[in-house]
Amino acid sequence: MYIVRTLYRRQYPIHTCTLLIKLFDGLLIILHKQVCAQVRTESAQQSIRQCKLLLANAIHQMSDTTNSLSTLPDEVLVQIGRKLDIASEDRDWYALVEKLPDCLYAGSEGRKRIRDIALKRFDGDAATGARAVQRSGYALLNDLKEKNVTLNEVITALEELGQEECLELIVPKGIPVFVEQPLGVPVMAGGVIQLTCKARGFPRPTYQWFASTNGGHPVQLRRHTCNELIIWNAKETDSAHYCCRVQNEYGHKFSHYAEVKVLSLPKYAQEEAEIPPVIIQQPGNVIAESGQTICLQVVAQGSESLKYEWFKDAKLMEGNMTGTLIVRDAKRGESNGMYTCRVSNSYGNVISEFASVTVSVPLRVTLRSEYQEVAVGKEARLTVRHNFTQRCTFEWFFNGQAMSPQPSGSEIVIRNAGKYYCVVSDKSGRCVQSNTSCLKIIDPPQITTPSLSRTVQLGEVITIGVDAAGADPMYYQWFKDGQPVARTPDSHCLYHLGPISLDNAGRYECEISDRVGQRTRAEVAQIVVTAGKLDAWQL
Repeated sequence: MYIVRTLYRRQYPIHTCTLLIKLFDGLLIILHKQVCAQVRTESAQQSIRQCKLLLANAIHQMSDTTNSLSTLPDEVLVQIGRKLDIASEDRDWYALVEKLPDCLYAGSEGRKRIRDIALKRFDGDAATGARAVQRSGYALLNDLKEKNVTLNEVITALEELGQEECLELIVPKGIPVFVEQPLGVPVMAGGVIQLTCKARGFPRPTYQWFASTNGGHPVQLRRHTCNELIIWNAKETDSAHYCCRVQNEYGHKFSHYAEVKVLSLPKYAQEEAEIPPVIIQQPGNVIAESGQTICLQVVAQGSESLKYEWFKDAKLMEGNMTGTLIVRDAKRGESNGMYTCRVSNSYGNVISEFASVTVSVPLRVTLRSEYQEVAVGKEARLTVRHNFTQRCTFEWFFNGQAMSPQPSGSEIVIRNAGKYYCVVSDKSGRCVQSNTSCLKIIDPPQITTPSLSRTVQLGEVITIGVDAAGADPMYYQWFKDGQPVARTPDSHCLYHLGPISLDNAGRYECEISDRVGQRTRAEVAQIVVTAGKLDAWQL
């Protein structure tokens, strides 16, 4: 009992407690098989039942995400804070603040508190040599704990950020648990079927929707693999019982069935019924670039012919009497605003939700260098320029594949020959691919001519040369006895001597350099000058 209470009070991971419960189940079976010591067995059964009840309560309490952050041990908060401090910009503690409810850090007081958190550091220890480290993540979590923010709100924000490492510390590992079941409602023909299913678990679950018609076996809807099932322009044949399967490596669960009926008014009812307009599809927010065409659409149903009126910033727009509003050649500033549509007939009217239209300058992402050459063993830098206004992320690619490990930031160091490009994206979902930059590694020049010794007479004219392999253009610098004598940029790498004098005797070397600064130097010839006639063996 002492061990169980210790596990419960220290709030060990849920899967640890669950395994312990299974262990007690096994012990209970073994004790049942003992025919002797009946009193001892019954006492053991009672203790085991108490332990199971205690651990079950612990699991329930730790799984209850409506609890405050104060239910988490301080050690867990320290680990989560450390991971938030070292994360990239789109997943750090500041990004977590943006995912939390706006009221938590609204106004000047909220901004002041964020500045204080950003400056929060742990001072280093001069005695031990420990350096000062940032503790903003831990400071934020403590501040949220003081504000009585629930664990559910923090988990939801971490899920939106994709902070799997932090979720692993607080979300129990195991089969996913449903937090929202799909709810079936009747839908008019031509309307939209929209069902939502949410589950929580670690690893994060995947979703798959199924449909069952006329009591038959559920059929997998292969295209619907997110937590929302949306079917546009619903037909009567879409009437079915829908359910969702959530799954991770620990197992899967099926949601409740949601019955959806697609209704269609008879022809005579459509003619005679007095039905006010009903909007079944609202206009959506639009983010466009200057010069593009913007399209807003409202889908409504009702008796008689429907009249559509569009408004921009509460002012009636002229010449738009349909459910689709088209704005051609959108301009920044002129087309920006809040749009809404009023739909009316003889029996009433209804106003749509507001749709925000934001027109911005075209997004551009460019790499400063489209082609670079470096020597063997050297590195180059790639810098991406963009005109995104929001915080953005950078994903780098090498020869068409995402780089692994993925570098962070708008500037990277490259060392391998190939093609590089970058995809820049922001939180609104906009992404732009840059142009391609090519890196070429230039091999150093190699001298392929062996050194030779040559004896010549006074007054004679000779030519010595060298053959080399490398990237053109190559430059040749000649040396005599270690001193530079001539530089010849000709492709034959020839050096002419003559008329020969005694000063021409000596050791001749050639140094070859290429366009990236690599150099190779070797001896080419040893010249001996004589005054008399040469014998055949001296030539």
